[in-house]
Amino acid sequence: MNMMMAAIDAAGVPCPTPLPLTGSGSGGLTALGVELGGGGDASSSHAARLLRWVPGAPLVTDKAQTESEWEGCGEMVGRMAAALAELDPPPEALTRMHLWDLANFPSVGAYVSCIKDESRQALARAVLSDFDSEVASLAASLPRQALHNDANEQNLLVADGQAAGVVDFGDAVLSFRVAEAAIMLAYQALDKADRVEACAAMLRGYARAAPRLNEDELRVLPALVRARLCCSVVMGAYSHSQDPENDYLLVTQEPGWAALRELSLMEADGGKREAFTRRMIEAYADGCGGQ
Repeated sequence: MNMMMAAIDAAGVPCPTPLPLTGSGSGGLTALGVELGGGGDASSSHAARLLRWVPGAPLVTDKAQTESEWEGCGEMVGRMAAALAELDPPPEALTRMHLWDLANFPSVGAYVSCIKDESRQALARAVLSDFDSEVASLAASLPRQALHNDANEQNLLVADGQAAGVVDFGDAVLSFRVAEAAIMLAYQALDKADRVEACAAMLRGYARAAPRLNEDELRVLPALVRARLCCSVVMGAYSHSQDPENDYLLVTQEPGWAALRELSLMEADGGKREAFTRRMIEAYADGCGGQ
């Protein structure tokens, strides 16, 4: 994680890089002794690090978001992706089984039964089926790299209408290169009057700075956007069923299902599936200079 943040910061994307601590090694970690409660001599030692503060506020808190701001955030994610692509070989710790890794999306199927609404459960199963038919056969050949893996509206910072930084590297993985863009677009689709154009603006910015996606990556991008939305709503519902007092787990439920439905249904059924696919191809080409 420290290696990733250092690479991203060096590329001009502000993020919470570790600061040196007394007695720490090159990784900025030190041991912190903690007295345990209850009296006596009980104590424990924990690893600790101090991270640099990144000024700005989460994108979600800006109630007057603009197309320019979305493009700027997309370009920031693209620069982050370019910096992480230079980690070759990527940190070994990123090779792990993580349910929020889109390469592992089929594993989400085990949790769909926690969705009580039959229409929503059917929608989730349809997204899983789409992944199987549209992504699975190409998965082995899709380029992989280190990913932040959670470029959502809470983790992208803005200040004065401009992209200002990226935080929260706890979900970092080694996975499909295109997944960074898909995850960014999945959360951009939430709570937007025009999801398609909002996503197009962010993807244009991303395309200006990120490593160039190939034809197969562009082909699977819409399915991966839907997969991340599905993962978010299904795992949010499951986690809330295990921890009913934690309402944060429900933050993306209603807007997530609305976005997933609109981007999954064909236009003949009232959705925008075809329009989304067409517009993402156009926006990506625009961001790449029309190529």
